[in-house]
Amino acid sequence: MLEKGIFLSEIKEQLIQIATETIQKNGVHGLTIRNLGEEVGIKSSSVMYRFKNKDGLMLEVVKNYNHFFFSHLENIDNTFTNPIEKLEELISTLENLLEKERLCLCAMLACEHESLDIETKKETLLFFTTLEKWLEKNVLELSLDKNLALVIVSSIEGAMLIDKLEKRNVRLKSIKQWIKTF
Repeated sequence: MLEKGIFLSEIKEQLIQIATETIQKNGVHGLTIRNLGEEVGIKSSSVMYRFKNKDGLMLEVVKNYNHFFFSHLENIDNTFTNPIEKLEELISTLENLLEKERLCLCAMLACEHESLDIETKKETLLFFTTLEKWLEKNVLELSLDKNLALVIVSSIEGAMLIDKLEKRNVRLKSIKQWIKTF
């Protein structure tokens, strides 16, 4: 019985991972329960059983993404002491996503927020407010205006969108260079 529970847990994790990657590449409308089930080798009804509905899946996806992203920010804090290095590491993380032809999950969800339920919208907003607070803490350490955190979030998310469209990383690199001037 324990083995079956572990197996079911692994399938749920695979579903969340595949859904995350699909949304990062193609948006919410690019994700179908049928295709998600086919990717893992189960029926769409089995996908629905694990998440109740697409809204349940979306909520799990964004919660999972937030958990790992916030853990990554904490790891950056624990690894680097210099705020500029922390900001550069954040951008490096986003550049790695872009190299895989993916965007920030929550940016993709924000683009299609009309199709999200209220709980998923709240979790998506939590991502941005947490990122802004993390950035604010770092820009304040540099004796800069805390509102710069809002500009940085807007800049990096917009840069990723345009860089993905052009299939080249020039804007994120420019932001990284700009941050070095702080």
